[in-house]
Amino acid sequence: MASTSETGHGVNVENGKKLVGVLSTIGKQYAPANKKLATTEVEKKVIESNGKLDAVEAPEKLFNDVRTERQNVYADLDETVDLVINNLEASDGVSTKTIKSAKAFGKKIKGTNTKSSKKGGKGGKKSSADPANPAETDDSPNSISTSQQSYDMRFTNFKNLVALVKAEPNYVTNEPEAQVTALEKKIATMEAVNKKMKPIEVTYKKALEERDIALYYPETGLLDLIKKVKKAVAGSKAISDAEKEAVKNLKFTAPSKRKLHFTWPKASA
Repeated sequence: MASTSETGHGVNVENGKKLVGVLSTIGKQYAPANKKLATTEVEKKVIESNGKLDAVEAPEKLFNDVRTERQNVYADLDETVDLVINNLEASDGVSTKTIKSAKAFGKKIKGTNTKSSKKGGKGGKKSSADPANPAETDDSPNSISTSQQSYDMRFTNFKNLVALVKAEPNYVTNEPEAQVTALEKKIATMEAVNKKMKPIEVTYKKALEERDIALYYPETGLLDLIKKVKKAVAGSKAISDAEKEAVKNLKFTAPSKRKLHFTWPKASA
């Protein structure tokens, strides 16, 4: 994941600083009737936004580090599940019901489904949209929440699978990774990393929310303020065409609403 300073958020803040510089150069010729658009007010908002942007970096790094740790813990989970189920089926005296239950847990863990669907077709092929296999490629609210739900779901079903195997007296295996003691150790490791992630995720999401509110909240965010500043500059006869062009050429980009970490306010009637 790119750092916040390398994304559109960082560019928006940097261009906000440039805007303050241009307005300062224009000086007294920039005298908006709306005092909220004064150069000093724009500068305050840019400083606030820059602070909220910087405040994302530390929790983002910690989140990414623990996310990588969690991915590594879960990396061989599908292989372990296959190992357990194959050894369960190879054991004498295990009921069809137990094997069926084990396979059901396995499918949930691996995110497969044997039923056909209009979108997925027959079989159990995984897709990038599969909640059991999150891509985790961005910091959008849906991506973060779906990822956490997926890991929790996989952990719960793996725990259920291990409990099933542990309760089966006829289960035998020579594979170290498929032994009950090894499986219980893996459960403990998975649970530990999941618990480690949760407060880190909360802190990270809070930092993202505060950044997005500062930059993008309707009316009070930096970008909406700058839109009005640009209109005020364009509507002033005292400002030269060259200065107007300098302000106009500063580009600002807002993310789509689905990527913002706050609830968009309802439109007033």
